[in-house]
Amino acid sequence: MTLEEFGDFECPTCGTYAVELKKIEAEFGDRLRVIFREYPLYPTPHKHALIAAQAAEAAGLQDRFWEMHDKLYENQKAWSEATDVMPLFIDYARQIGLDTDRFGRELNGEIVATRITQDGIRAHARGVTGTPSFFVNGKALDAASFSPDGLRALINQSLRGNSTP
Repeated sequence: MTLEEFGDFECPTCGTYAVELKKIEAEFGDRLRVIFREYPLYPTPHKHALIAAQAAEAAGLQDRFWEMHDKLYENQKAWSEATDVMPLFIDYARQIGLDTDRFGRELNGEIVATRITQDGIRAHARGVTGTPSFFVNGKALDAASFSPDGLRALINQSLRGNSTP
């Protein structure tokens, strides 16, 4: 079973859901594979969303995507209000054990840009218009069910093999 999230690291609702998703991952364990797709709402309303996405993807090139994902959400308030986020992001990279020189180079590199572009293409194909957006085995979490419990229900429904709630 796959849970796909389209998120923006500067989105406050995404930050709230990041905490809930940790709980959901723990509840479902090996039965649930979580994929995070970049959907930065940049430059409006989130001026640092794109560079945050780049930071996460650059960390991913050193196999530390989820560690940076967590740092960005845990510290969202601090960096989203900063004028210059790079010193903070480099410090996060250091804290999670990255080669910070490589991180700095790759952050603005072609591989990272391509990953973010591909996520945007996928979001467009799925009809994503805001963050966070969730899909379980390709089925969207609709607005009426949009809550952590609604997401759990969609996962359980998919585990049972039902296509309707």
